[in-house]
Amino acid sequence: KKRDSSRTSSATRATPASLKMSTVIDRKLAYKKGIDRDESRKKREDKGIELRKNKREEGLLKRRAVHEIAEQTEDGTPATSRFPTRDEIPALVQGCYVEATAIESVTGLRKLLSLEDAPPIDAVIASGVVPHMVLLLTIDSAPKLQFEAAWCLTNIASGTAAQTTHVVNSNAIPAFVRLLSSPDENTREQAIWALGNIAGDSATLRDDVLSAGALAPLVAQLAAGPKVSIMRNTVWVLSNLCRGKPAPSLALVGPAIPAIAQVIMSATDEETLSDALWALSYLTDGDDSRITAVLESGVALQLVQCMTNSSSRMKVPAVRAIGNIVTGNDLHTQAIVNAGALPVLGQLITTGAKVQERKEACWAISNIAAGTPQQLAAVVSSGVLFPVAHALAHAEFEIKKEACWVLCNAMHGSSKEQALFIAQNFNVLEPMVAMLSVGDAKMVTIALDFIENLLKAGEAVASSTGEGENKVTVWLDSVGGVDKLEELQEHKNEEVYRKAVHILETYLGEDDEEDASIVAPGTCASGDQFAFGIQQQMSQPAGFTFA
Repeated sequence: KKRDSSRTSSATRATPASLKMSTVIDRKLAYKKGIDRDESRKKREDKGIELRKNKREEGLLKRRAVHEIAEQTEDGTPATSRFPTRDEIPALVQGCYVEATAIESVTGLRKLLSLEDAPPIDAVIASGVVPHMVLLLTIDSAPKLQFEAAWCLTNIASGTAAQTTHVVNSNAIPAFVRLLSSPDENTREQAIWALGNIAGDSATLRDDVLSAGALAPLVAQLAAGPKVSIMRNTVWVLSNLCRGKPAPSLALVGPAIPAIAQVIMSATDEETLSDALWALSYLTDGDDSRITAVLESGVALQLVQCMTNSSSRMKVPAVRAIGNIVTGNDLHTQAIVNAGALPVLGQLITTGAKVQERKEACWAISNIAAGTPQQLAAVVSSGVLFPVAHALAHAEFEIKKEACWVLCNAMHGSSKEQALFIAQNFNVLEPMVAMLSVGDAKMVTIALDFIENLLKAGEAVASSTGEGENKVTVWLDSVGGVDKLEELQEHKNEEVYRKAVHILETYLGEDDEEDASIVAPGTCASGDQFAFGIQQQMSQPAGFTFA
């Protein structure tokens, strides 16, 4: 039941999954059939974009350059500079075509286009000067003029899709790519910025930037050890080049992965690290070849470490990338387990400052729980189900839904002994029964799946031990589960109704006298617990504390 909105079922991919036991394949085929994958991914992207917009002056995808460079005269003294008015736009445009006044006129337009509120982008476009601005980018003998023209075009490209397209249609992309090799640092930075605004407009323009050969010189900027602002802008542009649907070709963006990974391993600037993490989250949102390429960069440990950062700007993209990775094949999932992700994910559920952090952590754990029997055993033995169960009982509903998926995945893939061990040791049955009363019919059916699988395991244990009585029925009744199931026979949703009736008829059809030897979850009649290979009794790990 690996849940990935954009990837095909893991049972249909040409990966080592084809060698798995049939039970694992059946499990992955059986779950999440009713979820709209594209809608689910879109919701996650929308939440991520909203989070990042709160941290950026102009939003995630485009940024307008409003910073000011201190102007000086030829002798190095500060220059006095008058701010132009909008009425002067026609005269400034005319001055752009005259060599003697070009720098002054382009600078005047740049100042207007850098206004915080309502810059006159449409007026400048209507003047017809944009193609000439692009031409000015080619005059290497006038780096100051190149810089000012690049700044103007950067701010025009920060506008609407139509405004950005106007810049692109003036053949600006190859001119900006060429400027990535400019000896002038300010001009290079402005070209980087402009390409980021263009790439952030749409998948089509993103691919145009990639096809123009922008990636290699952008990666070269990072290798040169640039100043912080260039590092930030370059990583931001790389992030824009990696995002969007349809995803960019791995052949085009793959060469950037080692450089992005190196940034995550070595950079200390929070904005740079955040953009690098978002880039990896986009790159891992695809087929197995993309996930493999990211893991081969050796970044798994750093992704786990970033989830422990105090800033949500770091934690959210890190847990998103990890969540994407564990939707891949079993080797991908194991790499994340080996990197120590499970206890960190559990701690994130407990202490995450934002709903999105805790929700994404549950989503990642649910996909690990849907992996191999060994990976499910790692989930159980790590104690991470304690915070998951606590979230199911006490968290916001959006988190409860993801916690429900974790436990349903764990129950669906477990052996009969594991199933009873989970029910006994993690206090999951009562909050799961409470999910039968929520208004979301889909989540009610998932909770019913959990209960049915637990009852099935209880029946199998009773049969194998000769005890006769399915002790899960008593556990279920002790937390009001039988009453809830009977109420669901009146549910308006047909699937919920049928599942509830099926469970009642299959497992609860007889009113046997309660067996006094059967006790509630927590201990068996003998006082022992089901351990499925775990030698010591489970207890709440010290790292997970709940209010």
